[in-house]
Amino acid sequence: MALHAESYLHAVYPLRKPVELPRCFLLRWNNSKGKGKRRDTTWHECYGTKYPNGRVTLDFGPPYESMSELEETLDQAGEYTRDFLDEGQEKQA
Repeated sequence: MALHAESYLHAVYPLRKPVELPRCFLLRWNNSKGKGKRRDTTWHECYGTKYPNGRVTLDFGPPYESMSELEETLDQAGEYTRDFLDEGQEKQA
């Protein structure tokens, strides 16, 4: 009976779901749809984190229950862009 590296790894490390990690993103937005003094066309930016359970936090302010809730809030205020920082990097196994 031969012991192969693959069979050894399966015995030592049983199969389990891969661990999901939080993802960081850069958020840019403006308040171009605001009324009166709240109208602002300058772009603001901050960093945010999307957690595996769906919650989203920003550098400031309260957490959001989901990314769609954050996007809905930003869409009402003006225009926005969101760029995940891990895109473009190779995913390691």
